This record gives sequence, C-alpha cells and structure tokens, in this order.
Amino acid sequence: IDIYEILVNLYPKKQYFIQLGGSYGQLGREKDYMITLKAAHQKDFLNKESEYLALTQLLLLNQNPYWAAQVFVSGQKKMITIVDEKTEEEKIVPVIKDTEKNLKLLADAWRMAQEIDKAIPVLEKAANMSKDGESFVLLGNLYLSEDKVEKAVEAINKGLEKGKVKKLSQVYLTLGQAYFELEKFEEAEDNFFSAYDLNPEDIEALSGIAQTFENAEKWRRASKFYRELIELDPENPDHYKGMSRVLIKRANFLTVDFLFLVFLVRILFFLTAHLILVHLNTSQKYQYNHV
Repeated sequence: IDIYEILVNLYPKKQYFIQLGGSYGQLGREKDYMITLKAAHQKDFLNKESEYLALTQLLLLNQNPYWAAQVFVSGQKKMITIVDEKTEEEKIVPVIKDTEKNLKLLADAWRMAQEIDKAIPVLEKAANMSKDGESFVLLGNLYLSEDKVEKAVEAINKGLEKGKVKKLSQVYLTLGQAYFELEKFEEAEDNFFSAYDLNPEDIEALSGIAQTFENAEKWRRASKFYRELIELDPENPDHYKGMSRVLIKRANFLTVDFLFLVFLVRILFFLTAHLILVHLNTSQKYQYNHV
C-alpha cells in the first residue's frame, strides 16, 4: 500500500489508483477506498461500469447520496467505444447502462438525497422494466411523499397487478390510506380489510377500517371496530376518542330519528282530528237540511 500511495502522487495513472483502492477494500478500509476512487474519478480515469458502480455504492455507504447520484449520472453521460463481439463493429455506448438494477441504484441515491423529483422518473423507468411489482410500490410511496395521491394509487395498483410484491399487508394498508385521503371510502374499506385479513392484529389496518366507516357515517360498524381497537390496544387514547365521536354522532342520529317520528305522529294526529271535525260538520249540516 505504501508503494501505491507514493505512485499515485508521483505518477498518477489509473492502474495505480485502482490497485491502491482495491488494496484498501481488501483491508476493510472502505472510506480510503472511496477517497481513492473519487480522486480517480476527478482525474477522469474511470471508464468501466464496475468502477462507477463501486464508487456510487461507496459514497452511499458513507452517507453521501447526492455525490453518489452525481457520480452515477456522470457515468451515464460518459461515452466509450466498444467492439461488438458478434459483428466486430465499433459502437459508442455510455459507461453505465440503463438496466433495471442500475436505475434502482440511482433512484435510491436521489431518494436518500431527498431529491424526490429526480428519483421518481428514474424509478418509473426501472419499474416498467421490472418483472415484479416492487418498484411500482416504491414509486407509489414516493408519490405519496410528494402528496401526489392519485399517482400513488395508480402506481401501487400497477405493482399489485404485476405481482410478486413483498409485505402485501403493508401495501394494502398504504393503498387504503391513499384512497381514504381521496375520500373514496369503499375502495379504502376494501384495501384496509385486505390488510386486516393478512394480519388480524394490524392496529393500523383496524384503525383505517374504523375511520373509514366513521367517515362513511356507518356508526354501528365503526363502533364495532373501535371496540376491537380498544381491546387490542387499550393504552391508545385515539381509540377512545374515535369511539366517543361515533357514539355521540350515533346518539344525535337516533335523536333526530326520534324527533322526526314524534313530528310524524303529531301530523297524523292533527290530520285525523281535522278529518273527524270535517265529518261531524258535514253530518250536522245534512241533519239540519233535512229537518
């Protein structure tokens, strides 16, 4: 290592930087490995995809996601000449190819750097290339973080259609919450129940069901699930507040129904009395005329 350190300073060539960085990597000195590759990148020595990806991953590992994304993008922009093995023709191609795996790495870097607007189109491209729905689900979560709820719903549903999605109960829960925000309570209910069926002790799914029924003014069903929440999670005051809201609204609803019934009875009473009086007056006039 000492010799390579001298060589990169006195005779800065690519091979010395790569060999020095590799030696650091073998010794577990990842930060030194990162610094060496970064120096090689600044001198424009890197010209292989593996080199760019190694530096990107090292920067991510050392909590430098923005620089990781910048290095990756520079690898996408850098063009090299290769020879096609079949045709033996020369081609000019980017150092980093737009594969699903590579694009996911770039999207992760932008996401970790809080550059969500840059992460979304990259992840969308990767999701369209993927054989499973995981990337679409992640894309939906990114849209949710940007309050683009309708796009989030669309992306998550695409992920479910593609299939092979992990943590399905969490996916259904997220989709239920998105539909709830859009005030599409039937769809929210369906997805909360899907999450609940997969995990009957999921407090968030139960809470989503209770709140959906409450917002849909289905008081009896809402109170049923708030009771279940209180039994499962008795220390949470939100469940008691929800139950109180439902009972008050249900009581008001019943009171309105009772008052309406009283009103109808009174109307019927007055109509009946009026008809009786009309009948009596008619009878009296008939008798008077015949006398």
